[in-house]
Amino acid sequence: MTAILLEFPHTDRPTVRPPFDPGYSALSLLNRLREALQAASPLIAACRERYARTRGRWGVPATFFFHHPTTTDQTTFPEPYLTELAPKMPAAAKAWRQLPDLLDDALTLLPAAVAVRRMARAVDGLRAAAAEVADALPAAKELGELLAVPDDQVVLAIHPASRTAMRVVIRGVTEMNQLHVLLADAWGGPRVDSRLVDACRDACPDPDAEVFFARWQLFHPAALRADGTLPRGFGASDRWVWGDRSPAELPLEKGERVVLLGEPTYRPGWEVGRKFPRMNGELEVSERLSAAAVTEWLTKRCPALPTLRERVAA
Repeated sequence: MTAILLEFPHTDRPTVRPPFDPGYSALSLLNRLREALQAASPLIAACRERYARTRGRWGVPATFFFHHPTTTDQTTFPEPYLTELAPKMPAAAKAWRQLPDLLDDALTLLPAAVAVRRMARAVDGLRAAAAEVADALPAAKELGELLAVPDDQVVLAIHPASRTAMRVVIRGVTEMNQLHVLLADAWGGPRVDSRLVDACRDACPDPDAEVFFARWQLFHPAALRADGTLPRGFGASDRWVWGDRSPAELPLEKGERVVLLGEPTYRPGWEVGRKFPRMNGELEVSERLSAAAVTEWLTKRCPALPTLRERVAA
């Protein structure tokens, strides 16, 4: 047999490797987690059904109407039903045993990288599968909360009285209080203590600078009155945006969330920080709107808004 020798040109150029993608690297874990959640779901559903059958209308044992459920009764679910039913559903029980490790790995990766959260949201059925067992597994509930955190979300913040507005992009911001601090820092005006801002971004809260006092009252767009002003007083509290709510709950208009800023009825203070300490909060200003652009936005919604000529005449 004749040997065939192949010569390859020598090169000193380094091997080019594709950039590391944490989201793609986590895909296998996320798929396994979804499969385990889906496989364990029938077992938890059976525990839930057994719980309902053995409890009366008010959540107490049917044969002992005078018994009142204790905190321990509520916090031990899905036991004792899980122990009773697991041998009858071995595949689901095996998946249930795998969940703590899988969830621990996922809950380590998700807060640390926005790319992993993007990939996790793209895994079909993952969030729904976590919701199916959330009442039985706190880590699954936390997974659902992390997947609900808005990343790459555009927020339009408008201060009607001053005709100022900003369009921002947020990532990893879980609550309106956190957004409030980051907006106040980016807006200008009275300086926000950098330690408070850092605690909302990526640092541990400083015990000497823990409390932030509200700069604005945050309103839903529906609070805007016909003359382009925002209401004052507690009578409009049903239109307030509460600090513990998620920015994902703000009204969505043309692909962006909208919040209005007004004078606070009172100035509440709160301890700054992040709901998920390992997840960094980011706010990027993409546009500062002109007074004319803000006026145009308001005019479309407020039929009684005075025109510029009317304001000058007044």
